[in-house]
Amino acid sequence: MIMSANRTVYVVDPEPEGYQTLMQGVKGQQTRFEFVSSGRDALRRNAKARPDLWIINVRLPDMSGMDLQQMLHARNPDVPCYLVGDQYQPEDEVKARQCGATMYFCKPLRREWVVSANTDADP
Repeated sequence: MIMSANRTVYVVDPEPEGYQTLMQGVKGQQTRFEFVSSGRDALRRNAKARPDLWIINVRLPDMSGMDLQQMLHARNPDVPCYLVGDQYQPEDEVKARQCGATMYFCKPLRREWVVSANTDADP
């Protein structure tokens, strides 16, 4: 499960406050969250280390979250990537699935959704 012990989750979002509910839900589970605010920062971070999960906002200041997801997937195809919208937009969900995202969510993320999505996504 994604939220099991010793996991690293990279969150790419210029507004990290939307993840407080998720972070509170995994307290004590040794899941480390690292936040970056742009696609360029995420690509630099990925060159140095590999997370267990990417959570990426579809709207970033320097590129589309969907474009970033495709770049990261090309580098590490086995790392799941969840795309996140600030508000639900049906067209964003369709595009997220078309570009290969593991899941699409809207803020605020809840632990139950992420754990359930990971269980559903496991082969």
